[in-house]
Amino acid sequence: MWNPRGNIHSCNAQGFFLFLGLIGGPCYNSMPCLYYLAVVKYNKKDEYIRAKLEPFLHGLSIMVSLVGAIIVLAKEAFNAHVMSCWIERDAPYCGRGAVGGVEILIPCRRGADAKTIISIVAAGPYIIICVIATTMLLVYLEVRKNETKLSKYGVGALRANLNSNIVRNGNSESGGQTVITTMKSVS
Repeated sequence: MWNPRGNIHSCNAQGFFLFLGLIGGPCYNSMPCLYYLAVVKYNKKDEYIRAKLEPFLHGLSIMVSLVGAIIVLAKEAFNAHVMSCWIERDAPYCGRGAVGGVEILIPCRRGADAKTIISIVAAGPYIIICVIATTMLLVYLEVRKNETKLSKYGVGALRANLNSNIVRNGNSESGGQTVITTMKSVS
Protein backbone atom coordinates (compact mmCIF):
# COMPACT_ATOMS: atom_id res chain seq x y z
CA MET A 1 0.00 0.00 0.00
CA TRP A 2 1.38 3.42 -0.94
CA ASN A 3 2.16 5.75 1.95
CA PRO A 4 0.58 3.69 4.74
CA ARG A 5 -0.45 5.23 8.06
CA GLY A 6 -1.62 3.46 11.19
CA ASN A 7 -1.35 -0.08 12.41
CA ILE A 8 -3.30 -3.32 12.25
CA HIS A 9 -5.95 -1.98 14.66
CA SER A 10 -6.66 1.12 12.56
CA CYS A 11 -6.78 -1.14 9.50
CA ASN A 12 -9.33 -3.38 11.25
CA ALA A 13 -11.44 -0.33 12.17
CA GLN A 14 -11.32 1.06 8.63
CA GLY A 15 -12.22 -2.30 7.09
CA PHE A 16 -15.03 -2.84 9.60
CA PHE A 17 -16.75 0.48 8.87
CA LEU A 18 -16.11 0.21 5.14
CA PHE A 19 -17.79 -3.21 5.18
CA LEU A 20 -20.77 -1.82 7.14
CA GLY A 21 -21.30 0.93 4.56
CA LEU A 22 -20.68 -1.10 1.43
CA ILE A 23 -22.97 -3.95 2.47
CA GLY A 24 -25.54 -2.07 4.58
CA GLY A 25 -26.20 0.61 1.94
CA PRO A 26 -27.38 -1.73 -0.83
CA CYS A 27 -29.39 -3.74 1.71
CA TYR A 28 -31.23 -0.58 2.70
CA ASN A 29 -31.74 0.33 -0.98
CA SER A 30 -33.61 -2.92 -1.54
CA MET A 31 -35.99 -2.29 1.36
CA PRO A 32 -38.22 0.29 -0.42
CA CYS A 33 -38.76 -2.30 -3.15
CA LEU A 34 -40.08 -4.75 -0.56
CA TYR A 35 -42.22 -1.97 0.92
CA TYR A 36 -43.82 -1.17 -2.44
CA LEU A 37 -44.39 -4.86 -3.08
CA ALA A 38 -46.26 -5.13 0.23
CA VAL A 39 -48.38 -2.06 -0.53
CA VAL A 40 -49.13 -2.58 -4.23
CA LYS A 41 -49.39 -6.34 -4.57
CA TYR A 42 -50.46 -7.47 -1.11
CA ASN A 43 -52.46 -4.36 -0.07
CA LYS A 44 -50.84 -4.11 3.37
CA LYS A 45 -51.93 -1.19 5.50
CA ASP A 46 -49.68 1.32 7.26
CA GLU A 47 -50.32 -0.23 10.68
CA TYR A 48 -49.17 -3.66 9.49
CA ILE A 49 -46.09 -2.21 7.77
CA ARG A 50 -45.16 -0.11 10.80
CA ALA A 51 -45.65 -2.93 13.31
CA LYS A 52 -44.48 -6.02 11.42
CA LEU A 53 -42.62 -5.27 8.21
CA GLU A 54 -40.58 -2.19 9.07
CA PRO A 55 -38.78 -3.66 12.11
CA PHE A 56 -37.96 -6.78 10.10
CA LEU A 57 -36.57 -4.77 7.16
CA HIS A 58 -34.45 -2.52 9.37
CA GLY A 59 -33.24 -5.46 11.44
CA LEU A 60 -32.32 -7.50 8.38
CA SER A 61 -30.27 -4.69 6.84
CA ILE A 62 -28.43 -3.94 10.04
CA MET A 63 -27.85 -7.57 11.01
CA VAL A 64 -26.53 -8.68 7.61
CA SER A 65 -23.91 -5.95 7.49
CA LEU A 66 -23.04 -6.01 11.21
CA VAL A 67 -22.75 -9.80 11.52
CA GLY A 68 -20.75 -9.96 8.29
CA ALA A 69 -18.33 -7.28 9.50
CA ILE A 70 -17.89 -9.03 12.85
CA ILE A 71 -17.19 -12.38 11.16
CA VAL A 72 -14.58 -10.86 8.84
CA LEU A 73 -13.00 -9.05 11.79
CA ALA A 74 -12.91 -12.26 13.85
CA LYS A 75 -11.25 -14.11 10.94
CA GLU A 76 -8.57 -11.37 10.80
CA ALA A 77 -9.28 -10.82 7.12
CA PHE A 78 -9.19 -7.00 7.07
CA ASN A 79 -5.72 -6.27 5.71
CA ALA A 80 -4.00 -3.71 3.50
CA HIS A 81 -5.53 -3.61 0.04
CA VAL A 82 -4.80 -1.29 -2.88
CA MET A 83 -6.17 1.97 -1.45
CA SER A 84 -7.68 1.00 1.90
CA CYS A 85 -8.07 -1.91 4.27
CA TRP A 86 -10.41 -4.55 2.93
CA ILE A 87 -10.80 -8.31 2.87
CA GLU A 88 -7.38 -9.48 1.78
CA ARG A 89 -4.86 -12.15 2.59
CA ASP A 90 -1.88 -10.59 4.30
CA ALA A 91 1.57 -10.87 2.80
CA PRO A 92 2.67 -14.52 2.75
CA TYR A 93 5.49 -13.80 5.17
CA CYS A 94 5.22 -11.39 8.08
CA GLY A 95 8.85 -11.10 8.90
CA ARG A 96 12.14 -12.78 9.48
CA GLY A 97 13.28 -14.79 12.42
CA ALA A 98 16.12 -16.98 13.42
CA VAL A 99 16.01 -20.57 14.52
CA GLY A 100 19.29 -22.10 15.64
CA GLY A 101 21.23 -19.30 14.04
CA VAL A 102 19.51 -19.83 10.67
CA GLU A 103 17.38 -17.00 9.35
CA ILE A 104 13.84 -18.07 8.33
CA LEU A 105 10.73 -16.34 7.02
CA ILE A 106 7.81 -16.32 9.46
CA PRO A 107 4.51 -17.04 7.68
CA CYS A 108 1.46 -14.84 8.38
CA ARG A 109 -1.72 -16.26 9.77
CA ARG A 110 -3.89 -13.19 9.12
CA GLY A 111 -6.46 -13.53 6.38
CA ALA A 112 -6.07 -17.25 5.83
CA ASP A 113 -9.81 -17.47 4.91
CA ALA A 114 -9.82 -14.28 2.83
CA LYS A 115 -10.56 -16.02 -0.49
CA THR A 116 -13.56 -17.84 0.93
CA ILE A 117 -14.86 -14.72 2.66
CA ILE A 118 -14.51 -12.52 -0.42
CA SER A 119 -16.36 -15.15 -2.48
CA ILE A 120 -19.28 -15.03 -0.05
CA VAL A 121 -19.24 -11.23 0.17
CA ALA A 122 -19.05 -10.88 -3.62
CA ALA A 123 -22.31 -12.83 -3.93
CA GLY A 124 -24.12 -10.19 -1.83
CA PRO A 125 -24.59 -7.56 -4.55
CA TYR A 126 -25.96 -10.19 -6.94
CA ILE A 127 -28.49 -11.32 -4.34
CA ILE A 128 -29.52 -7.71 -3.68
CA ILE A 129 -29.90 -7.01 -7.41
CA CYS A 130 -32.06 -10.13 -7.74
CA VAL A 131 -34.26 -8.98 -4.82
CA ILE A 132 -34.71 -5.52 -6.37
CA ALA A 133 -35.41 -6.88 -9.87
CA THR A 134 -37.86 -9.52 -8.63
CA THR A 135 -39.84 -7.16 -6.43
CA MET A 136 -40.05 -4.49 -9.12
CA LEU A 137 -41.16 -7.10 -11.67
CA LEU A 138 -43.90 -8.29 -9.31
CA VAL A 139 -45.05 -4.69 -8.70
CA TYR A 140 -45.06 -4.01 -12.45
CA LEU A 141 -47.11 -7.16 -13.18
CA GLU A 142 -49.64 -6.25 -10.47
CA VAL A 143 -50.07 -2.70 -11.80
CA ARG A 144 -50.41 -4.03 -15.33
CA LYS A 145 -53.05 -6.55 -14.19
CA ASN A 146 -55.04 -3.79 -12.46
CA GLU A 147 -54.74 -1.53 -15.49
CA THR A 148 -55.99 -4.30 -17.78
CA LYS A 149 -58.97 -4.89 -15.47
CA LEU A 150 -59.85 -1.21 -15.50
CA SER A 151 -59.37 -0.73 -19.23
CA LYS A 152 -62.73 -2.36 -20.01
CA TYR A 153 -64.43 0.64 -18.43
CA GLY A 154 -62.97 3.03 -21.00
CA VAL A 155 -60.18 5.55 -21.18
CA GLY A 156 -61.72 8.12 -18.84
CA ALA A 157 -63.44 5.72 -16.43
CA LEU A 158 -61.58 6.89 -13.37
CA ARG A 159 -61.62 10.55 -14.33
CA ALA A 160 -65.39 10.55 -14.95
CA ASN A 161 -66.16 9.99 -11.27
CA LEU A 162 -63.53 12.42 -10.00
CA ASN A 163 -64.34 15.22 -12.42
CA SER A 164 -68.10 14.87 -12.46
CA ASN A 165 -70.02 17.74 -13.95
CA ILE A 166 -69.33 20.71 -11.71
CA VAL A 167 -71.77 23.58 -11.87
CA ARG A 168 -70.75 26.91 -10.46
CA ASN A 169 -73.59 29.16 -9.45
CA GLY A 170 -72.56 32.73 -8.88
CA ASN A 171 -75.96 34.43 -9.01
CA SER A 172 -77.45 36.73 -6.42
CA GLU A 173 -79.62 34.04 -4.81
CA SER A 174 -76.54 32.37 -3.32
CA GLY A 175 -75.16 35.65 -2.05
CA GLY A 176 -72.41 35.81 -4.67
CA GLN A 177 -70.77 32.61 -3.37
CA THR A 178 -69.82 29.76 -5.61
CA VAL A 179 -71.99 26.70 -5.07
CA ILE A 180 -70.59 23.42 -6.33
CA THR A 181 -73.00 20.65 -7.16
CA THR A 182 -72.38 17.38 -8.90
CA MET A 183 -74.61 15.72 -11.41
CA LYS A 184 -74.45 12.13 -12.54
CA SER A 185 -74.67 11.57 -16.22
CA VAL A 186 -77.22 9.03 -17.36
CA SER A 187 -76.22 6.81 -20.21
